[in-house]
Amino acid sequence: MFLLISHGRGGSPNDDLIVNLAKVAAEFDIDVEKIDDADIQNQPEKRTERLIERVNKLPADAEVILAGFSMGGYTSARAAEVCGSVRGAFLIAPALYMPHYGAHRWQSDLINVEIVHGWSDDVVIYEQSLRFARELNAPLHLLPGGHMLKSQTPKICNIFRLYLQKILRL
Repeated sequence: MFLLISHGRGGSPNDDLIVNLAKVAAEFDIDVEKIDDADIQNQPEKRTERLIERVNKLPADAEVILAGFSMGGYTSARAAEVCGSVRGAFLIAPALYMPHYGAHRWQSDLINVEIVHGWSDDVVIYEQSLRFARELNAPLHLLPGGHMLKSQTPKICNIFRLYLQKILRL
């Protein structure tokens, strides 16, 4: 099992949330790769292409979970639509339905999608995650906080732990 984690615009693979998600995955003996998109921070479609290429370079029989924050959530959702090996997507404050991003319609058959968003997010409003969750009939966790959800990292990690247990059926 592989976990590919994508950071948000202006972020890095060393962001606290990304590092902590990787630590949770390590508890499950999952191979983790933190995608570094620092060179194409403001290009969601190029980041999506890069993530799809990375997923497609994994062994043919590999099962993949994608996780992403903000723009990384967008790229993870897009890659989940086209990569058959993706077994699930864990999205944190995903930048969905943004006016300058390519995708505004999503497949309703994505599996094992779970979303976390902040009630007070003024960068990507929570209603966009609510819309996406409704379209996919996916779980949505609304937590106190803004876009970065820094104070919610322990809670997000607990939600992610439960998500992995469900995906891995532990």
